[in-house]
Amino acid sequence: MAHSFRASGLSIVNILRFLKLPQSVLTASLFFMVFWSLVAFSTAEVTSTYKLIVFEGSDWCRNCIRFNQTILSEEIFQNFTRSHDIQIERIDFPQKKKLDQSIREYNASVAERYQFDGRFPTILLVSLDDDLIRSLSYTDETPEEFISLITFYLQQKQ
Repeated sequence: MAHSFRASGLSIVNILRFLKLPQSVLTASLFFMVFWSLVAFSTAEVTSTYKLIVFEGSDWCRNCIRFNQTILSEEIFQNFTRSHDIQIERIDFPQKKKLDQSIREYNASVAERYQFDGRFPTILLVSLDDDLIRSLSYTDETPEEFISLITFYLQQKQ
């Protein structure tokens, strides 16, 4: 029979209360636990080994919309990117949707850095040190086929 700490009432908060610490110490302790959890989470995101940069027109480009629906939003693809430390960065150039000035400037700087030529969607597989591994094309592949393509290029990198 499995025993749950939550079911027994054991939690960090209850342990701190059991120690009869002043409220200020309890508050500070909880703050630091939450703070360090957030730090750990944010650094985990930054330490991705690879990036998949997707230049898209999210509200007008049919192939971009299909790529999002067929590949990016599929659970099998999301699990693959998580398990292979691949961060997805979407650089959007919408026609109808208005982006903040800072986002437009950032998107333009990424487009310039990778010499984006205006073809949508453009999908780049990039290593952590911003070395371009490969430009990928999307031609109605299934998530499994697209995963195989990425896997092939990652194996060539090693």
